[in-house]
Amino acid sequence: MKKLIILLSLCFAATVSANVSLNSIVANNGFEFGSGALADNWMPNAIGNIATVERVAEEALSGTYSEKFFINYVSETGTKAEILQQTAVGSITPGTAYDFSFFAKGYAGPGVVGFFQVQWLDGDGSHGGGVKGVGPMTQFGTSLTSVYQEFSQTGLIAAANADCAFISIRLEGGAFSGSTGYMYVDAIPEPATMALLGLGGLLLRKRK
Repeated sequence: MKKLIILLSLCFAATVSANVSLNSIVANNGFEFGSGALADNWMPNAIGNIATVERVAEEALSGTYSEKFFINYVSETGTKAEILQQTAVGSITPGTAYDFSFFAKGYAGPGVVGFFQVQWLDGDGSHGGGVKGVGPMTQFGTSLTSVYQEFSQTGLIAAANADCAFISIRLEGGAFSGSTGYMYVDAIPEPATMALLGLGGLLLRKRK
């Protein structure tokens, strides 16, 4: 019985590790580290009359902090609230498949949309620098509800000559009255990781 459990554990581990998780490469993906409204390793980008994005000690899915996005139409200009992060140089391997996910909840009014995207960069300039590949731009804003949901992209192939990833998560509004929205973004350990931890605990109990 013990051998069977170990074998199943190894098979499961091989299955879930087919793609590498970008979440394990992204720094401070739970926004727990920072100073006031600024989360370490993330660059906020708010454009428009009333657009804010900030680290807040509220509505966290795990831990204490989340990232709050807010946009509101005021004049003939659309708004955008965005967070950006470039992972460390050497953190990705060209040709490798990566998965990326996060959790979000909120409200998207008329004309409000949310997007997230992963780009592949040559961060150290060893191959001319700049963008080497662009992943799909996934729209998720219309799916926002008052309950946290997971949004993900799977099987993203790192481009040739890239050495890091550039991640964008944003909320955008239209240039008309009533185009208002907000969302909270947070991250927790991935289900696959939790399942492996559970199997590890099972093995320890069996050994005892």
